[in-house]
Amino acid sequence: MKLVLLTGFLGAGKTTLLNMLLTETQGMRVGILMNELGAIDIDSRMIQRKDSQMVSLTNGSVFCACLKQDFIQGLIDLLNQDLEIVFVESSGISDPSNIQTILETVSKVSGQSYDYNGAVCLVDALGFFDQYEVLPAIQRQIVHSDLAIINKCDQQTEAVLEYIKAEIQAIHPEMPCIQTTYCRLDPTVFLKNFKQTLAAEAETTNTWESRPKTIVLKVESIPLPLEGLENFLRAIAPDTFRIKGFLVTEQGNMAISAVRKEIQSTPWPTSVEENELVIISAIGVSIISRIIGAWEHCLPVYKMDLEPASP
Repeated sequence: MKLVLLTGFLGAGKTTLLNMLLTETQGMRVGILMNELGAIDIDSRMIQRKDSQMVSLTNGSVFCACLKQDFIQGLIDLLNQDLEIVFVESSGISDPSNIQTILETVSKVSGQSYDYNGAVCLVDALGFFDQYEVLPAIQRQIVHSDLAIINKCDQQTEAVLEYIKAEIQAIHPEMPCIQTTYCRLDPTVFLKNFKQTLAAEAETTNTWESRPKTIVLKVESIPLPLEGLENFLRAIAPDTFRIKGFLVTEQGNMAISAVRKEIQSTPWPTSVEENELVIISAIGVSIISRIIGAWEHCLPVYKMDLEPASP
């Protein structure tokens, strides 16, 4: 059973890439293990193919001690099913430095082994500079991957793209880089074993203490005015690494996605059972007062509640 690890920057397009891979592997028996930093499961709702076997692990990185045992058990559970390939989509702050140790543990416990194709790091061409120098896990993703995909190239200049590629190759010179937009690329790349460019196994930097502050915003009064909501998102987005969720607005159900100043409100075709946003802070606990102030200014007559999901 083949295994492909999808890592990458927060908001780089990992779920978009996964949906593309699932479309191209129609007819194959596919397993998915989704990992989210936040306490609620957002990304699995975005998966368009419903006939795959899915395991979802939330509220941390699967490479951190807080979820590692659940990750190992999830991989074993999928290994015991009649599947041809498993895709693991890790959280945007994941540090996969210990992936080999995890796979060795899976083999020892289960008596079976994955055919590990390798790891892919999806790089956000637009948000590269906002995350690369700030989050140590981002550099570890590059070091411990076998293929880099630079996404959103249509939104960046050629000069900056060359600089990003040079930065990647400076810390992992043997790794090939592919440039793309909307994750459009040849899917057969993922069905073959990558040229292994394994770095030395290391301790992951993912710990409970090193996690960015994560908040769940729950809306208690709906529908929201879309203009007020978008003003609220624009007010807080620069102080966050990532915002995502689903909300009911006066213009209909919306899937919300923000990566710093890149904000999208996309019509959502199905019902929204929980009106909530996951907000990953770039300024620690100070994000709480920013959220409250922006909400009171942009949506003063609407009620919401904040639930901290991490230290």
